[in-house]
Amino acid sequence: MTSLLLLFLVLGLLSCIPSVKADCEDGVSKTVSVSITSRRNLTGHQLIQVEMLRGSGVDTTKESEPWRMEIGHGEKKCSGQASKYLSISITARTQLGDDYEFHPLVGRYKLHTTAQRWTDAFNICQQEGTHLAVINSDIEAQVLNAMLKRKETHYAFVGVNDIVTEGTFVTIFGEELSKAGYAKWVPNEPNNTGGSATAPGEDCVIFIKDSALFNDVPCEGKCPFFCEQEIY
Repeated sequence: MTSLLLLFLVLGLLSCIPSVKADCEDGVSKTVSVSITSRRNLTGHQLIQVEMLRGSGVDTTKESEPWRMEIGHGEKKCSGQASKYLSISITARTQLGDDYEFHPLVGRYKLHTTAQRWTDAFNICQQEGTHLAVINSDIEAQVLNAMLKRKETHYAFVGVNDIVTEGTFVTIFGEELSKAGYAKWVPNEPNNTGGSATAPGEDCVIFIKDSALFNDVPCEGKCPFFCEQEIY
């Protein structure tokens, strides 16, 4: 996450418009401006209005998450004089590549069609600033299913496993699959084929095209995989 702005303002009756401008290698400039206005209302209370504007050069469809503004305020004394201050920090993550699909109110996803082992897929998603996809609803399952169809890919790893406790499937965030919002399996699955006291069996999970169901598979097998970044 890259910090774009840190302001330190002394408030009285003031109005200001600070601005930050980023020049890109391709020559396209992107700007963000913040307008802060302080005034007192008829009852004597101080009101502060903050407005943030982004330049038209920003492609909001590729933003990895909405811009976020954090505001702090307080009072300090210096040389016997008290003053009020307001600090503002605006942050945003690096934009994701064009190969990530944006689905409003759901998330951003990329289907990696080059097969990897589950652990390698996990690491690749992290390197891209995302994570192995975790399906939380029927709508999200439909989105991923449609991506598999377009890419003519039959299945893909998702962020679910029972590596720690056999039979207890959890997401990469440690949440039990039954509580994550989507836990639909192929009939008679999961079955941990090949698993024993000395063999790991099937501890990782794929999402299957058309049926939109889960199946457990060996983590060491190579499969395509989904990376996801939620919309916060």
